[in-house]
Amino acid sequence: MEDPLRSYIWGLLQPGKATGRTHVVVSTVLVASILATVIIRLVATMKGLDPGLYAALDAVADGISVLFTVEYVVRLGLAPEGDPDPTLAPWKARRDYLISPLGVADLLAAAPF
Repeated sequence: MEDPLRSYIWGLLQPGKATGRTHVVVSTVLVASILATVIIRLVATMKGLDPGLYAALDAVADGISVLFTVEYVVRLGLAPEGDPDPTLAPWKARRDYLISPLGVADLLAAAPF
């Protein structure tokens, strides 16, 4: 039996699968987090910045890493919801997500944390 909440959350995390304001917000936050991480890492390589700024940048980057880790765990936990084959065992759906390009990218984003 399909859980509507699990399906809803899965749909929010899938590019192009859902519409509506919540999906737009979730997608925007994830994309903005990716861009912010790149900018933070670039700025952090600049010499002569205030040590407090370095600490603040690290704190923001750590917070974004937590976000990516939570996203990865949620996607992994909900992977069976997005599998087109309902007869597939949940662990196989999770394995398929893990080895998919999106799963590998999410793992790399979450790995530093």
